[in-house]
Amino acid sequence: MAREQELQHQMRKLGSKRFLFGQGPERMQINTELMKLRSQLTEVSKQLNRPVVWYK
Repeated sequence: MAREQELQHQMRKLGSKRFLFGQGPERMQINTELMKLRSQLTEVSKQLNRPVVWYK
């Protein structure tokens, strides 16, 4: 559960940063990182047998 919370926290931080950048390479990098974290969160959520929620 701690890993799930950490992933959610990282995703919220990156989600906030994404709005600070325009359409440049920084935003593309943030989107790539968000996709990786989302994938990890999906796996952790499956192990915990619950739905994926990252926007708490």
